[in-house]
Amino acid sequence: MGSYHGGIRRTWAARLAAAVLVAAAPILSWADSPRTVQVELTCGAEVFRGRVLAHNAQEVWLELASGRLKQVAAGDVASFRKTDEPFRPISAAELASQLREELGSAFEVRITGRSVVAARQGTARTYAALIDETARAFEHYTSVRGLSAARDFPLAAVVFPNRESFAHAAKADGVTVSSTLRGYYHPVSNRVLLFEETAETAQGMNGADRHQLFAMSAQGTISGSLHDTIVHEATHQLAFNAGLHHRIGPTPTWVAEGLATLFEVDAVRESGPQVTRARRVHAARLAAYRDGRRRAPKATLHDFIARDDMFQTMPVEAYGEAWALSFYLSETRGREYVAYLRAVARRPPLEKYTAEQRLSDFHTVSGPDLRQFEAGYRRFIDGLGGS
Repeated sequence: MGSYHGGIRRTWAARLAAAVLVAAAPILSWADSPRTVQVELTCGAEVFRGRVLAHNAQEVWLELASGRLKQVAAGDVASFRKTDEPFRPISAAELASQLREELGSAFEVRITGRSVVAARQGTARTYAALIDETARAFEHYTSVRGLSAARDFPLAAVVFPNRESFAHAAKADGVTVSSTLRGYYHPVSNRVLLFEETAETAQGMNGADRHQLFAMSAQGTISGSLHDTIVHEATHQLAFNAGLHHRIGPTPTWVAEGLATLFEVDAVRESGPQVTRARRVHAARLAAYRDGRRRAPKATLHDFIARDDMFQTMPVEAYGEAWALSFYLSETRGREYVAYLRAVARRPPLEKYTAEQRLSDFHTVSGPDLRQFEAGYRRFIDGLGGS
């Protein structure tokens, strides 16, 4: 998210606007003001209405009714006021109409529960049902752990028919499309973007996997990799909308990715006595974790918590470590895990989150002795079975 926080030149006007914003802190406080309070900012010829997500002397971030975020430089604010009307998020029907106008007749748009999905004609209903199922499972998961997962924006997703159209949309979002990227959640637009597996993207698959992919497409079901990507990115969207992560705050990568990888396993989204711990294990992520331990046996949990470096140098293994740590916390230290998620989400979103602060916050879960915690964590994961 750092790319959204460019430097802002301070002028006399900026200092004046900053003073006005500071004076208005009771209205604009991101942490304390009711989510129903709507403000209006006038910036030259433009007027923006929304609720304040964060602000400081240099910038204001608004959450617009559409669900999009708008960053406004303090120096550009000529005036502001609290409106008489409360903040009202866009409805699912309004969002569906917006997507139809934006994407045209090549896409169909379907609403299922709180999910609104645009996709190739004849496919949107299937995708919308999966996102809605993920949302209901997420709400159950958080509620039984004492976490509020209240959200007021509908869940918007666009499934493009091929990689090319997906890459074009990603470029507009400032997202780099790698050969492994299958989809992403975009905090600024509050949308999930994905693309369907096609003959082109299936070229690297073996014959059996390609056959299964095309058979599933013909039956109107979702291929395994796209299914997991939808669940993963929808979990990101749910967590950021529910306030478990801050949409512009410095959430550690392992925290966001760990929670999303937990939900990739069907059993985690189910409930009942038949759902055993063994069924909740993510075999592929566990294997990636173990590959990481073999490749970097001296890597410490201290470094993984303090910095996001591993996601750049060993991304597959980093996702495995994020899953393993999140699984351990969820399975064995549920209350502490909840307290930790709350602590991270409540951090001032426009302030840097240093390595020392990240480690200090993690002591909410680990206690004062991180080495002792790590030893117990490694033993637990090593005992999960598999090769």
